Amino acid sequence: MKDLKEQVAYLKGLAEGMDISSESKEGKLIKQIINVLEEIASSIEDLRIQQEDMEEYLESIDDDLSDLEEDFYEDEEDDTDYVEVKCPRCHDIVCFDADILEDDDLVEVTCPRCNEVVFINDGSYDEPYSCDEEKHDDIPEEEEIKETEDI
Repeated sequence: MKDLKEQVAYLKGLAEGMDISSESKEGKLIKQIINVLEEIASSIEDLRIQQEDMEEYLESIDDDLSDLEEDFYEDEEDDTDYVEVKCPRCHDIVCFDADILEDDDLVEVTCPRCNEVVFINDGSYDEPYSCDEEKHDDIPEEEEIKETEDI
């Protein structure tokens, strides 16, 4: 499809080639319509150029933001240790923050699936496993605990 400005220029040429008098009512109307079409085509072309510029600017902002996010989040590492406990009722693995182990307040951790209490920080549960153990199938149904990092 031809450019809108080219189409309006073609119409203007046709009107001039038809020797339409600008003194007649019809001639005045046709010339005014062509002038309006020229202005519309010019405005649309300006909008297209502005849109392209805006897209380029937005892409550069997006790239800069991505770089900033990488720099910011690259420095932040999750140093939180988590504890995994196997629920004695439904046998799901329940994870919670290891800081609960040393909390002075009495804290109960419940299974989100069956609401069974899986850990209480009152010393009645065994000490955590080492981080090297990865076997979930071998965990007995008793409330044994396993420390892991970055779950």
